[in-house]
Amino acid sequence: MKLLSFQQPRAASKFAAARTAVNYTVGIGLSLMLSYGAATAQSPTTQPSHALAVLHTSTGQAVGSVFFEQKGDGVEVTAQLIDLEPGKRGFHVHEFGDCSSSDFKSAGGHFSPQAHPHGGPNDMKRHA
Repeated sequence: MKLLSFQQPRAASKFAAARTAVNYTVGIGLSLMLSYGAATAQSPTTQPSHALAVLHTSTGQAVGSVFFEQKGDGVEVTAQLIDLEPGKRGFHVHEFGDCSSSDFKSAGGHFSPQAHPHGGPNDMKRHA
């Protein structure tokens, strides 16, 4: 499995006090890890409404970016990835932006505000 490291985003998100990671599955045995979160918490009046994560390979090559933008009560996630074969993809928002373990346990659990099971693309109930 080839893992990609993450770079701290340039801006804090709505979840400034908590570092969160996204696990974006891009094919058999290939995962991208990225993080959006803040190095420091900000007051609600100064929180930016967006964050950017830049994806890098384990050798440091930039292979894409993911942009998070607060829109109403939700967050829009837009990814731009280089040399990704066409097809459906999925991702997970993790509890921490720690990609140090090969089994992803250092990233913590998946974000699931309604405690839904893992689920798949065709499941009506699945976590975020």
